[in-house]
Amino acid sequence: MKIKELETKVIPIRLNAPFKTALREVRAVNVVRVMIYFDNGLVGIGEATPSQAITGDTQESITKAIEEVFRPFLLEKEIDEKLEVLDEMKQLLKGNSSPKAAID
Repeated sequence: MKIKELETKVIPIRLNAPFKTALREVRAVNVVRVMIYFDNGLVGIGEATPSQAITGDTQESITKAIEEVFRPFLLEKEIDEKLEVLDEMKQLLKGNSSPKAAID
């Protein structure tokens, strides 16, 4: 199957309960959602939640990595059961664990 399109959207999500750490309390987050459309009609969906303090990734850096680096690389790629394309993709940028996980 072949990747025909890759789309990102920022989705605001209100948490059911506050997420508390020693540094802050969070009641809502913006996630970067990735939809991957395949030529056989399947759609893969993944998300990345920005956490600059933990991963170094921001909403802007996640979106930029996906749209400017991973999207052009992945379009028209043939995907098989070995998923070797994920290993190739991971070599394109150092770090950037959040956008890589969203696509994976």
